[in-house]
Amino acid sequence: MSLLRRLSELHASGERGILFTVVAGEGIGGKELMLETGERIGGGVPGEATGQFDGLVRRGRNKLLSLDGDTKVFAEWYGPPPRLFVYGAVDTAESLCRAAKLLGWATIVGDARGMFLTPERMPSADVLIEKWPEEAIAELAPDHQTAVVVLTHDDKFDEPALKAALASEAFYVGALGSRRTTERRRGRLLEAGVAEEQLARIMGPCGLDIGADTQEETALAILAEILAVRAGRGGGPLRESKNRWAQAIVRRRPWRMVAEVSDFDEGYDLEAVVSALDAAGIESFRAESKGILSKYFGKEGAPTIFVLDPATGRHTPIEQYTPLYERYGETVHVQRVYVDPERGDDAAAIAKRIAHANPSAG
Repeated sequence: MSLLRRLSELHASGERGILFTVVAGEGIGGKELMLETGERIGGGVPGEATGQFDGLVRRGRNKLLSLDGDTKVFAEWYGPPPRLFVYGAVDTAESLCRAAKLLGWATIVGDARGMFLTPERMPSADVLIEKWPEEAIAELAPDHQTAVVVLTHDDKFDEPALKAALASEAFYVGALGSRRTTERRRGRLLEAGVAEEQLARIMGPCGLDIGADTQEETALAILAEILAVRAGRGGGPLRESKNRWAQAIVRRRPWRMVAEVSDFDEGYDLEAVVSALDAAGIESFRAESKGILSKYFGKEGAPTIFVLDPATGRHTPIEQYTPLYERYGETVHVQRVYVDPERGDDAAAIAKRIAHANPSAG
């Protein structure tokens, strides 16, 4: 089958894929289509580009890749529109769906209460699912192009809905509620067996701080946050985005732990960790400690995320843009190190690299 014909079939089939095209350098003009199913058509594209398929297809956007030398490859994303799933057929749900439809997204509303879940109350929803949270989410099967928002304000709906959403690949999981409600909900989910790192994925209270008051404004705030998370942006004013490379890190992503100190109280030497991860080609990582980092970076107990600064080639804390090594003269230690789950396949190798850089921790 020809590449063009296969591309023409993607819209009807709902499959996702990336069309790689070499636009500069060696092999210019080479084209290769890769699909999530593993199917590949075409060729002449460097493996350095096609090897980034998983991250690119999850990103859901086109991207120009700069490879070694002067080679550039344009990665063009193909697939169905993203999906917005709202559990809780309240008025804000209709406002959210109406706004998402303007973006071309598919919209689904679920609720076990049939009296609320009607086409008259939810005219902007493409699909209505009258089921309890676990059943509705199981039917929907959220993937990496699905955002889930829980609006029921009722524990018997909220908690199972969030638990089911966290067990999925949904790129965004949000819930309305006051900060007190959010903390209480967090405690109940922990008791229910949800892992701490999974809870960090929940955007709650969800939405950007734009002073929203009405249902429509609340929907706008939530949808804006969803878009920011999908794009890997912080959601702040553009005039303040002086370091856009840092905004590319989503703070509440599901990080995977690759190193932990249990019997070595002092922890890993942070500079040695950074050097090890620099050598491993890790773009970003999260470091945690028992309060040791808090005096340097933000609130006590909060994890610190480091990103690779292309200008210096070294990792820098996202909270502060001054390189760590120029600002602090004393040694900083960490108890745990996490990397993006996309690098999970070589987690063991990364952990060994970190341990080797910290021989005293062995």
